[in-house]
Amino acid sequence: MQKITFSTLLILLISLNALGQRLDYDHSSKWFFGINAGATWSCTDVKNETNGGWGLTLGKSYNWKTGRHISFDLRGRYLHGNWYGQDNDTSNLSNYISGPLSAYKDTFNMTAHNFLNDQHRLAFELVLHANRFAERTNWDPYIFGGIGVTWRQTWGNLYNGTDFYNYPDMVASGSLSNAITTSMDNTYETRLDQSGGYNWTAKWMPSLGIGIGYIVGPRFSIGIEHKT
Repeated sequence: MQKITFSTLLILLISLNALGQRLDYDHSSKWFFGINAGATWSCTDVKNETNGGWGLTLGKSYNWKTGRHISFDLRGRYLHGNWYGQDNDTSNLSNYISGPLSAYKDTFNMTAHNFLNDQHRLAFELVLHANRFAERTNWDPYIFGGIGVTWRQTWGNLYNGTDFYNYPDMVASGSLSNAITTSMDNTYETRLDQSGGYNWTAKWMPSLGIGIGYIVGPRFSIGIEHKT
């Protein structure tokens, strides 16, 4: 497979948090728990198909008092997401050296690149809230950033059972896109991370994001975040 360059990683999260209502400072716990669900996507050299992700947060609020302009949270976050990529054009493998596609090079000298990326992240984040604004409106805009470890593995759908996908025949059918849709079994059985020894690749990465929540009632808020 051609090198996949993850130049951008964006995760859109819808968060449902068991937060104490911010207008009731005296009777609400400063600890909170959140459930996240949303969409994940990335920028690669293979046509991307957006897929989903989910996560959990656990944290505590500070400086959370009546009249304070700013409050902040310290929270831990776990995220899991995956996304798929599928080319609808073939790529020539004449310059391919070695790796999972060597058999395709020797047999057809072409392929239509595809991948499944499975990614996990554990992070520690600082969240800054417009506390005074939330008091007046129940809307809770905030920004956040942090540091964490992200580990991932990339897989390819190279075999239909034990057989190759016959891309020359798919091209000859007149519609490679339709042939791929009807022929691929979507098992993603082959590891593609040759440079990492076909193992999980882990990296420390910073993160930055924005969000806005709405305080529905005591111990409950719902919101949307954008994280990169």
